Amino acid sequence: TGQVASSVIRLDAFQQQLREKKEKLYSLMNRYDVPWEVQKEAFNLYPALLETSLKDYFVILNDLPPFMQQKVMLFVKKKIVSQVPFFADMREDVLAAVAAVTTQVLAAPNENIITAGEVGEEMYFIGQGVVEVIVQQEYGEELTIATLQGGSWFGEIALLKHTQRTATVRTVTACSCFKLQKDDMMGIFNLFPDIEEQIREI
Repeated sequence: TGQVASSVIRLDAFQQQLREKKEKLYSLMNRYDVPWEVQKEAFNLYPALLETSLKDYFVILNDLPPFMQQKVMLFVKKKIVSQVPFFADMREDVLAAVAAVTTQVLAAPNENIITAGEVGEEMYFIGQGVVEVIVQQEYGEELTIATLQGGSWFGEIALLKHTQRTATVRTVTACSCFKLQKDDMMGIFNLFPDIEEQIREI
């Protein structure tokens, strides 16, 4: 149909643009003798950066009526939550309960989602976008120790312990994340008492 053909054309255009940009990036890094390990890291990150700049899956849902948005988003959140190891083997009813209490958070580029030193009260699941994990060195300089993208998560220790954040997580691109509050997780534990012990053992 016309819609299918249009989708294929958009996908082909995206793939072509990605190939062209990666070729230019490859030429630049070879010219300046960038080490292979750094090149691999850049190429792994690049598709996510480009995809984020071209489309936003969650904005697309706004075209649907509210009741349908909620149904679709519930399955989206269940899928994202199930990628975290201590949720991966949970029963369907537990996953649905966790997904139901997560809320969407939109963040602009260069925005701190969590900040080192603050007391954590929630964890985050990345639906779309790229963030960097930053620690502060002895003389105040920032060091990026990890880069995370869609399907990753951070801040999970806050669900189980009253503790300060050890790192800052800052957006590289615009991000769509899902937030799970500690209070809501405590409510899940009350509903499913066996789950708390299972999670704390992981």
